[in-house]
Parts: sequence; structure tokens; C-alpha cells
Amino acid sequence: MPSPAPPIILLGPNSQIFIGPLGRGKTHTHAANVALVALEKPFLLRMKPGQEWKAHESTLISAGTPHELDPQK
Repeated sequence: MPSPAPPIILLGPNSQIFIGPLGRGKTHTHAANVALVALEKPFLLRMKPGQEWKAHESTLISAGTPHELDPQK
């Protein structure tokens, strides 16, 4: 199987766009609003530790909101 393409990061004066594979992350927050869009299959997201995982094809997460992501690689 070929390796995935490297991520692409586009920077503007007030924005960033990351396009690429994500790994599973521990609970964390971002200083800006985040839009997540699945490219191949739904990702799993939970907003609090111990909360049930929910499958999403896309979602918006407000700045400062703790969340945990599982991209289901």
C-alpha cells in the first residue's frame, strides 16, 4: 500500500487549513474554531472523557471546547 501524501498546511492572515491524515489524539482544545471533514470514512469524536464516541462526517468545534478525536485509520 502506498504511503499517504504529506499534509498540506495553508496559512492566511487569520486562518490555517490542514489537509492530511490525523492520528488519534488525547483530549485537547484549540484557540480557534475548528471545522473537521472526513475524506474517506467517518471519524469518531467525543467531547468529554468517558463520554460515548459519536461518528461524524463533518463537524464544527468552537474555540476552547475540549474534545478527543479518533480518525479510525
